[in-house]
Amino acid sequence: MPRHRVLPDRADRGCALGRLHAGRQVSWRLAPVGAHRCGGVDPGFLFQALAILSAAGFPGLGWPRWTGWAAFAAQVASTVFNWITPSKLERAVWGPVTLVMSAMAVVVMTA
Repeated sequence: MPRHRVLPDRADRGCALGRLHAGRQVSWRLAPVGAHRCGGVDPGFLFQALAILSAAGFPGLGWPRWTGWAAFAAQVASTVFNWITPSKLERAVWGPVTLVMSAMAVVVMTA
């Protein structure tokens, strides 16, 4: 029975977003170093999200306040890098997304 997939078969060897993934120059296939970077970004995003949620006062997350500021700093760095990238596609897609995320993080951290 044929498998029905949304992405090309080679997508499972790289990042699912193809060219939209940060730093990508080719459509689907990633070099081994790039594939490791792709998988390594997710835990960082998870910790950033949990730190901001903790700073916002969500129950069950009693993280120190400095973790929220560290997450905010990482988000601002990501925003800067997305706006200065030579890739027009990355600037057009991820620039506004990361800018909004930084704005929301600063609202949480200064509230």
